[in-house]
Amino acid sequence: MTVQPTLHRHVATFLLAGAALLLTGASANAQSLVGSQTVVGSQTVVGSQSLLGRWVLAPERSSFVEAVTGPAPEGGEWIVSRDDGDRLTYTLVETRDGDVVARAAYDVSLHGGPSQSHVDGDVRNVVAVRSTDGSTLIQAPAVSAWRASIRIHEINAKEAVIEHVVSGPSGELVVERLVMERASPELVTAGTESASLR
Repeated sequence: MTVQPTLHRHVATFLLAGAALLLTGASANAQSLVGSQTVVGSQTVVGSQSLLGRWVLAPERSSFVEAVTGPAPEGGEWIVSRDDGDRLTYTLVETRDGDVVARAAYDVSLHGGPSQSHVDGDVRNVVAVRSTDGSTLIQAPAVSAWRASIRIHEINAKEAVIEHVVSGPSGELVVERLVMERASPELVTAGTESASLR
């Protein structure tokens, strides 16, 4: 497996391209998503299960605004190595045609403390909180009134949704909605966790 030299899903790319779509209305599909997906459809979000374990992308159930993200990935893996109510630590890798098109690692405080993300080689400061229903919100600092966020919703013990969102003065755009299916509830070793954050 190789890593493409140009990766599509940088936070800055989301902000710039997402803002352009919101301002110009260039994509009907994108506009239909603005402000419409603050919850996971009509499904109930539950927060009683830990997200620990290995999850795989269900591409046929996921959605992407390809004007922002580039071609949709064909596969993906989400490994959550810590979820204890205090911190959430995970890696997320998306692939297409055998190449990695996005790679991210997060180790965040769930109480709003300063945290960092490693996205496609860039280190970014983020803040995360978990609500009483178990949903997690991770936010990057605003750039010219635009903000990139990640919303993680647990549907049940076997399904979760990760949404990458751009929001600003013109509204909100769900750039990609990743439906993840649990492949294994087993804990990831500490060695894997530390390697993912380098």
